[in-house]
Amino acid sequence: MNCHILSEESISLFSTRLLRIYEQLRDLDEDFSERYVTFQLLRYLPPQFDSIIQTIIRLDDVKFVYKDVVAELVAEEARLK
Repeated sequence: MNCHILSEESISLFSTRLLRIYEQLRDLDEDFSERYVTFQLLRYLPPQFDSIIQTIIRLDDVKFVYKDVVAELVAEEARLK
């Protein structure tokens, strides 16, 4: 399984693919917290997202959830284009 974002892959597609991998692992009785999966999403982003990643990791626990982080990243991706 490749957890790295592919060239020309959008954040939306990457986040969906990563979530599917997480669900497959969960089906195998491997349990990861949503927080862990969210950190993995951030870990494999390309360098142009470094500044937004620094902002995101400072979010409080209420806002540091997968869907909210993906929304922030999609907005940043649109801004970068």
